[in-house]
Amino acid sequence: MSPITQAAPQPPARAPAADADAVTVARLTDRLTSAALGLVWALWTGGVIALFLFVTAMFYAAFPDDRPNAARAAQAAFLRFGRYQLALAAIAVLLSIAWMSQRRPRSRARTALLVLTLLTTALAAATYLITLKVIDLSHQGQTNTTFFKQLHGWSMTVFMAEALLLLVCGAVLHWELTRRPSR
Repeated sequence: MSPITQAAPQPPARAPAADADAVTVARLTDRLTSAALGLVWALWTGGVIALFLFVTAMFYAAFPDDRPNAARAAQAAFLRFGRYQLALAAIAVLLSIAWMSQRRPRSRARTALLVLTLLTTALAAATYLITLKVIDLSHQGQTNTTFFKQLHGWSMTVFMAEALLLLVCGAVLHWELTRRPSR
C-alpha cells in the first residue's frame, strides 16, 4: 500500500455495554438528585406555610388574650424555623448545582431553578437577620417604636417574597421533571 492510500488509524471501539451502563448510572443519578431536590423544596415550602398558619393560630386561637406569650412563642418558632430553613437552603443550592451540571447541554429550566434558589436563599438569610433584630428590639421593650414596626413590616414582606419564590421554584422544578426530554 502506498502512503497516499493508507487508511487513517481508527480509535478503539467502545464496548456497548459500558456506554449503556454509563447512561443508566447518569439517569439514576439525575433521578436521585431531582428527588432529593424535590424533597428539600417540599420541606422548605411546607415549613413556610406551616409557620404562617401556626403563628397566626398563636395570636388568634392559642393566646387570644395574652399577646406577650403569643409573641414569645412566635419568636421561638421564627428562630427555630430560621435555622431550619437556612440549612434547607444550603442543601437546595448544592442539589441545584449538582442537578444542573448533570445535563449537557445545560437546561435553561435547571439554570433558572439554580438562580431562583440562590435568590430565595438570600431572602431566607435576610428574613433570619431581620428576625434576630426584631426579637432583640422586643427584648428591649421597644415594640411600640416606629423602627420596630417598620422592621416587622419588612420581615413580613421579605418572608412573603420568599414564599412566592419558593412556589415559583416548585413550578419550575415540576415543569423540568414533567416535560419531554429533547433528543
